[in-house]
Amino acid sequence: MLDATPLPARLSALHRVVLRWGLLRSALAAAGALCSLVLGGLMLFSALAGHELAPATSTLAVVLSVLLAPLLAWLTLRLAQAEAARLALAAQAREADGSGVPARSHFQRAAEREFARCRRYGEDAAVLLIAADHFRAIGLQHGSAAAESVLTAVALKARSGLRQPDLVARYGMEELVVFLPHTDPLGALDVAERIREAAATTRLRRQGHEMMSTVSIGVASMGAGHDALDVLTHDADIALLEAKQAGRNCVRAAPIQPRASEHQQLESPR
Repeated sequence: MLDATPLPARLSALHRVVLRWGLLRSALAAAGALCSLVLGGLMLFSALAGHELAPATSTLAVVLSVLLAPLLAWLTLRLAQAEAARLALAAQAREADGSGVPARSHFQRAAEREFARCRRYGEDAAVLLIAADHFRAIGLQHGSAAAESVLTAVALKARSGLRQPDLVARYGMEELVVFLPHTDPLGALDVAERIREAAATTRLRRQGHEMMSTVSIGVASMGAGHDALDVLTHDADIALLEAKQAGRNCVRAAPIQPRASEHQQLESPR
């Protein structure tokens, strides 16, 4: 895991130089600087000692400087990459909220790219909307911190059952959104049901009170009529409302539409 500790000011200035100049130019500049420093130091030492600087010593100083300079530049570049990664992690942390998942803006950008790719190549995809049941009631009875702890537990359960390409984010006050690329309708229902079951078995204790974290989930699978991610998410939202109306702690799915390729085949003349 990358260290989030900022680099010292001098190293930060050095890594900015490497990023601006590139590895090769930085290595050449470092070689020149090292040669000047080493030769200058040797000449000063020889002058103080009353001896002349031997040609072999000068040559050795130049060779060592040229060999060490690329290593110094490479190490500096690695520091620069570590600093860039640290800044990226810090930016993601600013987007994330108390539930431990990225904010909706982060999800929207990534999910729209995946949605466009799945639609372009005719691949399956689905959206899940997950609502923590009785979120407002928990907040009123036990406080907003308790309600947030419930949503955090739900987020952890959801993330534990997802694959690396799947995307999850905070969607609203009491909801999470999940985008599942390469997932057919039955697969999406299976994921949703596993998340629901995992949440239902979770018990939270806060200040001596036990709280449950059941969820209601709406599922929508991508079809020919879903020309935008928002349309697919809207269908998942309608399915989520049906799950809440059915008594909560359940999964409901939007009607499955034909895929784009199947829709074109149905409309083609025979």
